[in-house]
This record gives sequence, structure tokens and C-alpha cells, in this order.
Amino acid sequence: MSISVKWLEPSSKENRTAHLNIDGAIWTTTLPPEAGDLRMIYEAWLAEGNVPEEYVETPAAVVYPDLSDRQFFQGLAEFGIITWEEAEQAVGPGTLPAQFAAILEVAFAGDPLMLSRARVKVTGATKFEYADPMVPLIRLHMGWTPEQLNEFWLTCANIP
Repeated sequence: MSISVKWLEPSSKENRTAHLNIDGAIWTTTLPPEAGDLRMIYEAWLAEGNVPEEYVETPAAVVYPDLSDRQFFQGLAEFGIITWEEAEQAVGPGTLPAQFAAILEVAFAGDPLMLSRARVKVTGATKFEYADPMVPLIRLHMGWTPEQLNEFWLTCANIP
């Protein structure tokens, strides 16, 4: 039997949480601070009827960075949603592309104030944030799945 430990908490006089690697299986448990001979302590702990929780590695969360207005509109053009001319107009003078304007009109139909706010927000934006409440709304009106939105966003983020 091989046992190794990775402490998850700083040294203290209290029990500490640790990852135990026992013959390749990783377990999360607490051990007393005097855990010098881990095998003996661990076996005694098991003999008391304790059962360690299996450690499950949590995958790293995907980070969706902010997009510049150029990355966003260039991405829309790359994906064929707007024309390259519309992308140039959106980034320079801030002209809202027709396809994008139509999406906003449908999304905010019946609420002229919210439609005006959305237009001002999009045409005046210098960056687009993934967590913005408008993003899922626009995704729905584009007919995209969450995976398609994520692909679009990460593709745009990689535009130099």
C-alpha cells in the first residue's frame, strides 16, 4: 500500500483537511496535526469506522473574456451574421448592423424605452461582457444554443 498526502489547510493544532492518495485513489479527509505516520493513523481512522469521501477533481471553469467592439463585430462578420461593410460601420461610426438591429427590435418588441436603451448600449459599447444580461437574450433571438454562443465568444476573443 502506498499513501501520500496533500494538505489543503495550513498547519494548526486542530484537525486539517487533506487529500490522501492511497494506491492511486484520491480521498479527501481530515487528519490530526500529529499525522506523522500517515499509514498508522489512517488505518486507525478506518478501523474506527470512518470512510473517506472520494476526491473528484473539478474541471477549471472556462473564462469568457470581455470582447472589444472590433472583436465582437468582426466575429459577427466572420460568422456571416453581418456583412464586412456593416462590421466596419459598427466599429467606426457606431452604426448598428441591420441584422443586429432586427434582433434587438424583436427582443424588445413592445418596450420602446428598452429598445432605445439596447440600441444606445450596443452602438456606444467599446467592450462586450459575456455576463451582460443582454447576451442570453440575443443568443435566443439568434437561434443559438449555449454551446454555439460559447464557440462564437471564444472565437471572437482569439481575434488579434
